[in-house]
Amino acid sequence: MSRYTNYEMANNVFGTLSAPISSLATTIQVDTGQGQRFKANMLATLEHVEGNKVTKREIVKITAVAGDALTVVRKYAACPIDDDANTQSQTSFSFDISDTINVYITKEHFDNIKGGLENAESELDDLNYDGNSRMKVIPAVSGTALKIDIVGGVYRC
Repeated sequence: MSRYTNYEMANNVFGTLSAPISSLATTIQVDTGQGQRFKANMLATLEHVEGNKVTKREIVKITAVAGDALTVVRKYAACPIDDDANTQSQTSFSFDISDTINVYITKEHFDNIKGGLENAESELDDLNYDGNSRMKVIPAVSGTALKIDIVGGVYRC
């Protein structure tokens, strides 16, 4: 079974680190009250910004949430080759107080969709989590691109 299965998602999930973390740390403390935004089994991105540029970026998997403490698996997924932060691999970094942790749609989410097309009905139903029907995937004919239909609106992923 692939590790790219059934990730939790939610809209507009973000937090600010309330304490620095080393490159080996597996617990991330976020500001008071922000822990409730996160769920176990979410992919999240740690980011360090200098000026207006992201200089460090790391994708982690949240495995547990206890208050405002997130337990994570570090360097869980690779950043893209053209990443502005020049972090084109699965690399673990140290992060500072006030750095951010955000939930974005990652390649792994799309791999989950793509890999689940054999069981399209059950996998695609996962996109309508909690009755959210603003996004749906329409299975493509073999050999054509996957089509994702998103109804107009303002979204942060």
